[in-house]
Amino acid sequence: MKKLGFPLQYANLATAPFDVVSDGIRGMRGTMLDMYRNPEELKKMIDMFTQPCINSSILLGKMYPHLKVVGIFLHRGADSFMSNKQFEEFYWPSLTKVMDELIKNNFIPMPFYKGGYNDRLEYLADFAKK
Repeated sequence: MKKLGFPLQYANLATAPFDVVSDGIRGMRGTMLDMYRNPEELKKMIDMFTQPCINSSILLGKMYPHLKVVGIFLHRGADSFMSNKQFEEFYWPSLTKVMDELIKNNFIPMPFYKGGYNDRLEYLADFAKK
């Protein structure tokens, strides 16, 4: 499998900043309500967690320099949780910052999509061209 270019394992993880807020800070209900009631505050909170998400993955990666693949388990950005417009506004900007920084630091982001991301394929395709 390795000779065919498939990563055998990863020891590093990254998180989408929106998922950090939704999973551990505001909860799913609070975050989804914030998208309607407090969108600017939600964006500020997501921005607050973007750099720490990047830093923690880069630091962990230094502990395992021979493993370059970084797993990113994505879930709240799935089709069933938000519209494409909401995805574009709240989820995608911080996720691309995380993935761009990982690439700049010689890591290979490996997103794992929990749930359907069929409506997100155009975003994913644009990122793949970078």
